[in-house]
Amino acid sequence: MMSFIRSEETFKQMKRAMAEFFAKEADKELNRLWEDGTLNDSRVEEFRNIHERTPYA
Repeated sequence: MMSFIRSEETFKQMKRAMAEFFAKEADKELNRLWEDGTLNDSRVEEFRNIHERTPYA
């Protein structure tokens, strides 16, 4: 597929198409998680306080 990219504009179009595809897939998965109860308002609120940085000693 990459062999068909012959210009910067074509490359930008390909990037845009891929970004839109993955954004739609992520949205579908988030909707599924919300509908089955895995994700809810309280769970989303928990994400605000997560600190998962790697401790360096």
